[in-house]
Amino acid sequence: MSAHGTLGGLLFGARRKLARSLAERGVAGTLKRAALWPARTSRRLSPDHIRRRREGRAFDRRHGVDTAKGLEAGWIVSLQGPSWRHAYGYDPITPTAFHRALAAIPLEPDRAVFVDFGAGKGRAMLLATHYSFRRVLGVEMAPGLHRVAAENLARYRPPERVCQDAEVVRGDALAFTIPDDPAVFYFYDPFGPAVFAPLLERIRRSLLARPRTAWIVYHDPRCGDLVERAGFRRVAGAPGTVVYAWETGGAS
Repeated sequence: MSAHGTLGGLLFGARRKLARSLAERGVAGTLKRAALWPARTSRRLSPDHIRRRREGRAFDRRHGVDTAKGLEAGWIVSLQGPSWRHAYGYDPITPTAFHRALAAIPLEPDRAVFVDFGAGKGRAMLLATHYSFRRVLGVEMAPGLHRVAAENLARYRPPERVCQDAEVVRGDALAFTIPDDPAVFYFYDPFGPAVFAPLLERIRRSLLARPRTAWIVYHDPRCGDLVERAGFRRVAGAPGTVVYAWETGGAS
């Protein structure tokens, strides 16, 4: 998930950014950094962002689910645990971008699991049920998002749904047990390097301990170097989304 332009999303982003920036840069550095925020906010008004929002709202109307709206302010204060300062806000992938990325993966879905780290309201999980994965799993830290994701999974019954075994668990990504199955690990820029790097290391060690095929689908891949360092090779890419295949085992 990534920052979303709602009141809740803005509050979440402000809380996280302020805590992290003060720790890393101090007061003076934080004030200097704040001067760049208006330019970043303006990107949310871009035609591409507006188009993605429209596609998301149309998806929700068609299926009677809630994946397009962002965080509500009351959910922010409930976030606890060691990883929240490094988590980003909520923004779901569009169906078009998701299916394009999955089309680039040469896998047998009925032998694999799909895992969404930072599942948010679960749109990627809903779309993953269109494929014959053995299981679809999601991990979400925010109680409110977890609740909505679970409700969406229970409500989502389109003809395209193939996988019925889908579950979103509430918790910290770093405490989640990596499945032993062949896997597609999905990330929509859910957190920064302080969480992403150790999570990738846990995935790498799991794949070394029990060799199997695995892919990473990474939307808005600002930490792509960490993925490649962990032993994954970039095999496909489209605007905003990169697909990596497990290959080398990474640095030991």
